[in-house]
Amino acid sequence: MNICKKGGGRRYMSVAPGRRASPPLPEIHPIRSLLAAPALAASLLLNSLPASASIFDTPAGGWFWYETVPDRNSDEKETQEEQAPKEARKATRESPELTVSWLRRNAQRFLDAAIDSPTRENVLAWFYVQRLMQDRASAFADAAQSAVAGNPLADENFRRPQASFAQREFDRNAALEGDRILRGLSGKAGLVFFFRPDCPFCRAMAPKVAALSGEYGFDVLAVSLDGKNLITEGRPLFRNFRADSGQAAMLGVTTVPELFFYSRERGFERAAAGAMTSGELRDTLLRKAAEGGLISREEYERTRLVIRDDREDELREEILRAWRRMEGEQTAGDAAVSGRTDGGRGK
Repeated sequence: MNICKKGGGRRYMSVAPGRRASPPLPEIHPIRSLLAAPALAASLLLNSLPASASIFDTPAGGWFWYETVPDRNSDEKETQEEQAPKEARKATRESPELTVSWLRRNAQRFLDAAIDSPTRENVLAWFYVQRLMQDRASAFADAAQSAVAGNPLADENFRRPQASFAQREFDRNAALEGDRILRGLSGKAGLVFFFRPDCPFCRAMAPKVAALSGEYGFDVLAVSLDGKNLITEGRPLFRNFRADSGQAAMLGVTTVPELFFYSRERGFERAAAGAMTSGELRDTLLRKAAEGGLISREEYERTRLVIRDDREDELREEILRAWRRMEGEQTAGDAAVSGRTDGGRGK
């Protein structure tokens, strides 16, 4: 049999001589046959199964491709979804205590957020932080007044009166005691004053040194580095005046004015380098007298504007006691936190 094509795409057969022609085959459309093939295959498959069997009863028979493929990450997703509420609850439980330390560390963060993004919420949050800090400071001030009042280790009123009328009386008594001690020192100590007449600071300080000599009776040896005396109101300021003949080099004088305190027990001690006020000179002489043992420590303290009693040992003991208490509280707090954490895990 030969097959050939002729116009229109139709197929015709030519029959060999002596053979009987078969009925013509039906026309087959390629697209229709493609669509019909699955239906035919399904029909044949259903007819081939036993009567009692069902394709829905035998997944291995061919319908498994309709099943949802398990997601390998689904377990992780479910675990994360379950953990998310737990983490949120944990974060809520572990919200920071708004201690002063926490506020100090985070206050700038609130302020930066309010300035960088000045929304209503950010600005109010900063003012809330400020208010809380002010309330804490106010509470501390109230507690401090109550705790300190009458405590000799903490109340500054024991060292210097806070009332103005009491301060005036306190200062007057200290000055009188200082005057008494300085007058008693005049026979035990003297002063050596190095100057130069062309030095403006020397001219300003020289009268104060001369006044110490006149008021308390100190002997003052004035040494001029250039050999000339200081003249005030047409007369020499220092009667006991000498030109430098090696004294400056011996005592290491490099600048003027300089004042040295002299006593037989201690020799020469530098008391002042540079210009000083009358009050500073007076306090310096009293301190040097106490350091040199010319007066007792108790006498020196009575000349001070602040009473300094020797309570350092008591202060150290109180500080160490407070430290041990805080350490104990910290240890107890850590143990409590550890117990809560272990209780949540189980054993």
